[in-house]
Amino acid sequence: MKATELKGKTIAFAGSGGLDSCTIARWLTDLGVEVICFTADLGQPDEDDTDAIRQRMLKAGAADFVLLPVQEAIAEIGLKVIHAQALLRRTLLEHYWYCSLCPDSGNDSSHAKAWTHHL
Repeated sequence: MKATELKGKTIAFAGSGGLDSCTIARWLTDLGVEVICFTADLGQPDEDDTDAIRQRMLKAGAADFVLLPVQEAIAEIGLKVIHAQALLRRTLLEHYWYCSLCPDSGNDSSHAKAWTHHL
């Protein structure tokens, strides 16, 4: 699809409020595209003024700006990742302990067999 084919349409645009986002929003607006900017508030320490992002995107031509508060979701997912890593580490430790009990623990096939046992 060419940008000119978007003339008269409304698009959702993921923008950070940086130079690239503002330039693209202006370019699309000048082509006759209605741009709705979406920005995820990740709670980044380098961007503490989310209203400044809003102002930049609107000044660049965005028809509307939506700030998506995703800090809690990111934190919850992060905790799940930490938990999954802990489970994987435990599984690996159990695997090595199990292999140490194998009579031929130096054999790669016994390691593979023990590993598949845990899957």
